[in-house]
Amino acid sequence: MVEYRELYTWNDYHRNCEELKGMNWNELSRCVRFIHEFEKIIPIEYREKIEEELPTVTDNTFNPGGWVGTYPVGDICLRVVPKPELLSKEQFKEIMNELIGWLEYVGPFLENFLKFCSYEPIFNLLLCEAYSRYLVEYTEIALSHFIPREISFREYISYELRGKPLWNKIVFLRARDPNILTYNKIEFILETLLNLLLVRFHADLLKEMKRLVETLAYREESVPEALQGWRNYMLYHEDFISSPLWSALLGKSMEIDFESFEILERTRRMAKDMWSEVVDLWESYRAKKALFSGFGNRFDNAIKPLSKVYELWCFKKLCDLFGIDRRSIREFPFKGEFKFADKMLRLYYNTKEGLSKYSGIMRKIPGVSPGIPDFVLEDTEEKKIVCIMDAKCKSELKTEDINRFLAYMLDYIYPCNDKMTGLIFYISREEKIMSVEVKNVRIYLIPLIPPFYPQMISEIKFIIEKSLS
Repeated sequence: MVEYRELYTWNDYHRNCEELKGMNWNELSRCVRFIHEFEKIIPIEYREKIEEELPTVTDNTFNPGGWVGTYPVGDICLRVVPKPELLSKEQFKEIMNELIGWLEYVGPFLENFLKFCSYEPIFNLLLCEAYSRYLVEYTEIALSHFIPREISFREYISYELRGKPLWNKIVFLRARDPNILTYNKIEFILETLLNLLLVRFHADLLKEMKRLVETLAYREESVPEALQGWRNYMLYHEDFISSPLWSALLGKSMEIDFESFEILERTRRMAKDMWSEVVDLWESYRAKKALFSGFGNRFDNAIKPLSKVYELWCFKKLCDLFGIDRRSIREFPFKGEFKFADKMLRLYYNTKEGLSKYSGIMRKIPGVSPGIPDFVLEDTEEKKIVCIMDAKCKSELKTEDINRFLAYMLDYIYPCNDKMTGLIFYISREEKIMSVEVKNVRIYLIPLIPPFYPQMISEIKFIIEKSLS
């Protein structure tokens, strides 16, 4: 049974506190170390836009930073959620549930989002490595003691005696042929549920580990140093299922549903000593693997920046507002056209593809690259940028937030427009849009959280419409 414990973002937790009591600190430290080592799997253009500091761990404290999701640490899962002062548990749950329901329809988009903006692959790696380590250990111990087998007695008739003679039958057979014999021979059958489960376990782990290596774009022969031990486990699994004794059972092991309660109970009744540990390990593995199965669970449990969750939710609300067909949302980053207020518009989300031509200042400065706003709205008929939008998962905006936003507006909108419009979505307890207007520059600070959105729709539409005129 997996035990869940809840932690809040940006809080320091001492290893002796109630939330972390009994935690395998080495495993938790290893999780955090992997996050730091594998930061490079996120492309630099997306890494630079992640505002949160990485989670940290010392000999005595753990701070999850601004990253939400689930840390699978042994039999305990640490569930990190936003601090209530920023988002209440109900509001965060509503955001997550809405996104999970929506992401089910945009599968490829989610795959890329998780690849570029989360550490989901790392925790799959950790999951496989932990279970590989135990399975290798249990396999060595179990096989050094006893290989489960079924014993059968088979009756043979021949002219040579190769087993226990059956005298009562030989008498009758010799009436027909004085040289014929019949005997029982003991045969050992290795095709037992326990052996089949063991082969299946090794095969499943090997398949998943190879898939993850491909996901992270590593060739098996050039796995990073941090994963050398992990690669050794892969080789062990491969050697095991390829050996003459066990390879003969591989095909049959794939035909059996070892997730069936009935079959697992039958298998467990046969298990003794270390073989019981193998069955327990399999059940634990299947339960933990479910954390990363299906779009909903994968998104919910992946360790990801809270700012990206909020940004993704804002994107979803913009798609709703503009009536963008979800069938067109196939890839992350996103670029798609739609009709709004009798104009053909294009929404850019987290991409500069196609935007560079509108950069009137940055791209002309040697060594400087145009920035990537969260959301950009283009009038495709008049070929100009009409609005820049940013999502800030914070209740207080900082000077650098506004400086960066003004730079986006100046670079993308100013060169081709007489007026500039920008929207910043942020978190606030006050249901009121604040506007800052200086000459032809208008910036709107919009408190966008689940309870406020229904009342904000018409105002946001009106602001966008004004930017088009």
